[in-house]
Amino acid sequence: MNLLWLIRLLIVLDYILCCAGTDSIAYCLAESAWGPWRCPGVSDRCTAPIATRYKCPEGDCVAGSQCTSIQGFKETRPCFEILSRGECKPYWGQWTSWSSCSATCGVSERTRYRACSGVFTASSLAGTCADPSRAADGLEKRDCPLRRICPRIAGGWGEWGDYSTCDATCGRGTRRRIRLCNRPLPQGGGVPCQGVDTQQVGLISSHNLQPGKKT
Repeated sequence: MNLLWLIRLLIVLDYILCCAGTDSIAYCLAESAWGPWRCPGVSDRCTAPIATRYKCPEGDCVAGSQCTSIQGFKETRPCFEILSRGECKPYWGQWTSWSSCSATCGVSERTRYRACSGVFTASSLAGTCADPSRAADGLEKRDCPLRRICPRIAGGWGEWGDYSTCDATCGRGTRRRIRLCNRPLPQGGGVPCQGVDTQQVGLISSHNLQPGKKT
């Protein structure tokens, strides 16, 4: 076992002890490059005095608490100083927990989200999480296992709504009412409601008629 191989092994073990169990930090090795500056705030305004950066080659660290055993893994500077240099980069926060499956039968999915945080300037926006082209990276979806086939349920009509006001203020006009196929909604390939969903009646307005004429 040569010395170089032993040193590499110790570095890997240090990483495992330091950062194992997280999916937010890819690496925290001593020779890692500095990640981008993270400046707490909203839009282009600092809301806290200190900006921070970490030694992570991918620049995806969201916290440094898992890497405190690495000497010099963290650097801080005044937030306004880093912002004035145009070096603040927005960053992804932690993923939320996975949601429940979207349905109890048939095909469904679950989702999780992460928010984009931190101050940025126009010159530091491109390619970061605040770039509109990366908005979809804040959402992740995963298919749920198929639990059971949904039963077929035929649609049923709801109650008729009230008639609308007449669509004419003089002469001939109509009033309409509608009903929805939602009691229940057709599900699992069940047939939709049969019949019409709209009724209308014609009438002659009593306004602006000439005297002596009947409606």
